[in-house]
Amino acid sequence: MNLQQLKDMNDLTAAECDALLKLVLSTPNRITDKYSDEFEVNFRKIRHKLGRLADIADGETGYVVTGGNDDNV
Repeated sequence: MNLQQLKDMNDLTAAECDALLKLVLSTPNRITDKYSDEFEVNFRKIRHKLGRLADIADGETGYVVTGGNDDNV
């Protein structure tokens, strides 16, 4: 089994992303702060990533993330 097959096999469904997101959001800050330090992660970024993964799994690609170029504003 190659790396791409493993990735495909372990993709999260929209429901799985939503469940994880709800779990993270319902976890008290004191616990997420502790794990942020322990694992050197940012839970705000994790919440955003889970939300985007859920959207992708649902087929919602109606928004485009662009770079920070404000010249066109």
